[in-house]
Amino acid sequence: MLASALANQDDFILTYEINPDDTTCRLHVLRGKLITPCMLGTLKNRVELLHDEGSTIMTQRWRIIQP
Repeated sequence: MLASALANQDDFILTYEINPDDTTCRLHVLRGKLITPCMLGTLKNRVELLHDEGSTIMTQRWRIIQP
């Protein structure tokens, strides 16, 4: 799924939520044209603000290979 998302230049988001009523966890994998450049900037800023609480970001250059 990740390889397919990258090949199609889609966003790939992996996150989870905890149900406050029964503490069950759900894992969510989202794929598609989801993140605008503005939204990405906001998320990156939030990670920086929460760095002291353990938030991290990994950025890597990526080359798109056309078939």
